Parts: sequence; structure tokens; C-alpha cells
Amino acid sequence: FCGKALPKGKKLRSMLGREIVYIPQNGHEFLDPSRSIRRQMFDSIAKLGIAAPLREAFSREKLTQVGFTQPEAFQLSGGMAQRVTIALALCSQAKLLIADEPTNGLDQDSKQQTLSLLNDLFPDAAKLVITHDISVAATCGRILVLCGSSALVLAAPRHPCTQALLGALVENGMQETPALRTETGACPFYRRCPAAFGRCRAEIPRRTQGDREWWCCK
Repeated sequence: FCGKALPKGKKLRSMLGREIVYIPQNGHEFLDPSRSIRRQMFDSIAKLGIAAPLREAFSREKLTQVGFTQPEAFQLSGGMAQRVTIALALCSQAKLLIADEPTNGLDQDSKQQTLSLLNDLFPDAAKLVITHDISVAATCGRILVLCGSSALVLAAPRHPCTQALLGALVENGMQETPALRTETGACPFYRRCPAAFGRCRAEIPRRTQGDREWWCCK
């Protein structure tokens, strides 16, 4: 989907869950507690056109791929529920993978394992990772906080909010991130930005430097 607009209407709806798949930040909230994992897996597998007698083996294979050694008997912790959502995403023909805070609440080693797992299991899918964790963003090829290459954004951030996120990293002294304001502004970062002032409530000017662009009053 890189370089093209997403389809709309019926075409887009038909692709959701089949070619466009979503991995949430909270597996427990995403999974339906009234239905078994087996049934939820079977529903996803059915969209692939796999015959009913083969669905049991297919679901076991996908659960094994995400780390379940005994997929027929387990109780879900938070991390395990997240892995089930990844297994559900595997029951697709994913061309676009949308991962919403996939490393939320994980330590650094577990973060790297999760990101590596997504890359290994979906080698041919475009990936959109939504994250507040700048160390996760640094593993991506493009960053959308400020439109530009990851290297430029991380080496010379222009927006004060991005600068604050970088300052919160351990290697940069774990500077305190700004507290959320109660009021909102024209700039989507107004509530969090440490440099926000009155003008930011009314406008968000576009700024450019070479081939880089960003939106900020500063």
C-alpha cells in the first residue's frame, strides 16, 4: 500500500481482517471473552477459504508460531493475550499490518522480541506501528511525528514535543515528560508540548527546511 491511497467503501471493508490486519495494544480487551480462542481463530481462518477439517491444525500451527508450546491448554496472561492477537493476524493474507502500541508494558528485551516476531512472521506486509516509545519508533524506516526519514527526525528533531520524547530516553538522562494540559489547541500536540503557548491554541503553521517539513508555532 506504500505510495497508494487506501480503497474506500465496500472494497475497504472486504479487506479488513483479510488483507488489512490490526494488532491492538491490549490483547485482553480486544479478544471476545464470551467466545473461545479456538472459535475466534476458526472465524479468521474461514475467511482464507480453508476447509473445516483443516482449521484445527492450522490454528495450532499459528499459535505455535507465536510461542505457545501447548496451544491446546493455556490461561492467558497479558503478554500471552497479545500473542494470540498476533496469531489471529496470521490467519490472513496481510498486506498491511497496523500495530497499535505492540510493545506497551514490555521490558526492553521483550520489546525487541515482539518487533522481531512481527518482522519474521509478516516479511512481505507493510507495517504501520503506532507508538509513544521513541526507541520503538527508531526501528522503523519512516516516522510520522515529523514527515521525514527516521535518521533526520531522531538526529535533529524540529518539533518541541519530539525533542521532549527523545529527552525522556534513559541515554538522554530520562528528562521528565511534560504533564498533560486540560485545554486543547489547534496543534494536536498542544496538551503535551513543553513549548506550547497561546498562539498554538489558534493555529499550527507549516514550516519547511530543505526537503523537511513540520507544523509548529516555534
